[in-house]
Amino acid sequence: MKNLTLDSLLQSINQDSSVNSIIQSSPVCHKIFDPDFKLRFMSQSGVSALHIENINDFYGHTFPTDSAPQTTRDIVNEHMHLASKGETNTIEYSFEVDGNVIWYRTTISPFFNSDGDLIYITADSMDITSNKKMEETNRTLLETSPICLKEISKNNGSGYILTYMSPAGQNQLNVTNEEQIYGKSYPFEFYPTEAKKALTKAIDDVVNTGESIQVECKLADLNGNPLWYLSTFSPLRKNEVGEVVAVTGASQNVTEKVVNQVALAKSKEEAERANKAKSEFLSRMSHELRTPLNAILGFSQMMKLEPNMDREERDSSVELIFNAGNHLLELVDEVLDLSKIESGNLSITKEDLNANLKVGDLISQIQPIAKGKDITILNRLSERDDLIIKADKKAFNQIILNLLNNAVQYNNKAGLITVDGGMSGNDKIWISISDTGPGIAKENMEKLFEPFNRLGKEFSEIKGTGIGLSISKVLIELLGGTISAESDLGNGCCFKVVLPVGIKKSVSNDSSNLESNIVKTNIESKNYKILYIENNYPNLKLVERILKSDSKISFFSAKHPKDGIELAKTDPPHLILMDMELPDMDGTTVFSELQKFKETRDIPVIALTAQAMQDDIDKAMNSGFRDYITKPFDVQDFLEKINNVLNEDNAEN
Repeated sequence: MKNLTLDSLLQSINQDSSVNSIIQSSPVCHKIFDPDFKLRFMSQSGVSALHIENINDFYGHTFPTDSAPQTTRDIVNEHMHLASKGETNTIEYSFEVDGNVIWYRTTISPFFNSDGDLIYITADSMDITSNKKMEETNRTLLETSPICLKEISKNNGSGYILTYMSPAGQNQLNVTNEEQIYGKSYPFEFYPTEAKKALTKAIDDVVNTGESIQVECKLADLNGNPLWYLSTFSPLRKNEVGEVVAVTGASQNVTEKVVNQVALAKSKEEAERANKAKSEFLSRMSHELRTPLNAILGFSQMMKLEPNMDREERDSSVELIFNAGNHLLELVDEVLDLSKIESGNLSITKEDLNANLKVGDLISQIQPIAKGKDITILNRLSERDDLIIKADKKAFNQIILNLLNNAVQYNNKAGLITVDGGMSGNDKIWISISDTGPGIAKENMEKLFEPFNRLGKEFSEIKGTGIGLSISKVLIELLGGTISAESDLGNGCCFKVVLPVGIKKSVSNDSSNLESNIVKTNIESKNYKILYIENNYPNLKLVERILKSDSKISFFSAKHPKDGIELAKTDPPHLILMDMELPDMDGTTVFSELQKFKETRDIPVIALTAQAMQDDIDKAMNSGFRDYITKPFDVQDFLEKINNVLNEDNAEN
């Protein structure tokens, strides 16, 4: 009968989904023991809190196990016996789980049948760890911090008056004369209204119940400076009929703690939002990076699989690979720009630029995408030729391209983009880019330039990283300008850039194009030897192919830094090209090794690496590298840098 009743209970819990759902989802840890104090059931909250991998291993055994503190086992065992005699008790005890102490408040109750036989015992436990920690925190504060002690007496009429306050409290309230507070109504008149209400209620409760009361509220000192106090009020004296006539108060100044908690909560919220945003950003970037990579790898494989591809198809494939590679580089540069901005390492070079021509060039780049959406671009700047700005060419291109691209991406099909500009006073030039898209809601305008924030468009079909506008804003400000936006929801958006005016006579508007001819070096003498230390085979073959096209260069290479050092010592080259990520030692270490030998210490070294962060560049240049080239590199720029170093050394010798 006994086992049947207990088994029926356990069967009901395990098989009745509604009962099981209620028990398993409860924050209370429900446990059931048989009359021999053996554990027969534990709910999920306890299993999770105690990090139990398989609760079935515990069923049929005494609980807590020997791993629990002896005091915990003793108190549970004592009250299990009391329960078997019909007593219900609530106890507190602790467990240690993975080095952390967990406190429980547990009610142990017996259940008997109609014959008075014990059927089972329940133990319902609530995690009170946070309460214990709070008690410990409060106790520590009272023991280690200056306490404001005060004595408050009932007034003959209504209310209370202050009869004493400790020096700590007077200092905290900026009291310079006791007459400012003694004999005055309490709570003080200079306290905020909400604080006065809370303190009055707390003291009233102490007087009426004779029990201690704790209250935390925001006060103010005599100068109006805010203070947060955690106060405990207790009965101090009673009259002959037992009425409380005086109350003592112990107040802890917890201003710093409250401020820190608020700041911590805010920081945590911001960190969580930033982490979520960055995770979403990385997910989107993975897609954005893989898209051009697919074109690069796909067309490369097609060219390899079809060696007899005709010239037109091969040229088309090369062009698509080149365009996809450029797009991939733009994405990487955008991420690097964001990193530089966040670290404060972004550098710019201002020059005089013809805004009319530059914007026209950038519109021509975006035009194919616009045509794909049947979008018309009206360039009113083409009617002018006098808008000369002072700006960094790369930064300006990045800003305007980002705004033009957004105007296309977030426009309606068959929409219109209007580009305009003019003088703003005598020292500024404005350029605006307007679209006829759906626009931006007023409440989202202030979030427009936040990094990673796409204002809900992250789940749309429109591609983007959510960092373009934030980068543009920083770049504009570095250039001494401003960027702003206006929008009428449903009627498009207009971005306006304002930049310093430049000098017309020194305009620079050069653009570099991919040359179809093979680029040649331009060194001034013959028979130069160049050593390339690189462990990546494709990169090695690329540089070899570029340099071997010139008969004046003897090229040799080493895949391992130690081999490269030995080659340089045995047959010193005129120039060493060196990757910065090499097996066993990095490029800076290899450079240091080369400085130890007289045969190699004067050989100029150029870094040729994918490490593109400014800190890496500065480290290499400060250690003595002659130049620093980042991958992927422009072939013409690569050869010019080699020419410069070799010609410079030739002139010195």
